Amino acid sequence: MHEAHIVYRRESLPRWRLQPPPGEQQILVGPRISDGRGEIKPLVSQELESFMRQQRDQQREQQDLLGKVAGGMKQLAEQQQRLAQQVAKLEQSARSDSPEPVSSISANDSDRK
Repeated sequence: MHEAHIVYRRESLPRWRLQPPPGEQQILVGPRISDGRGEIKPLVSQELESFMRQQRDQQREQQDLLGKVAGGMKQLAEQQQRLAQQVAKLEQSARSDSPEPVSSISANDSDRK
């Protein structure tokens, strides 16, 4: 064989490994095993402190916004109660001011024409 040629060799059979080697936590991927679980790494203490600080800041902001929303809803409810009272008063005064039925007004309008 010449040195410039590529030589292929089979290191393992091309089949799925269904059981990991004993004592190892590795992800089984096809006919080979990955290096390990990269997503499960302990956080560095500085990263943890930074993350906790960000979470506290976000929580404070959310509480402030929630307080503003609650205050706005309270004002809206009070405003609706006032409007309902005003509508009730206007309906009551409209009933007491016009003892004539509405049909008699339309009859008077037809006489004018």
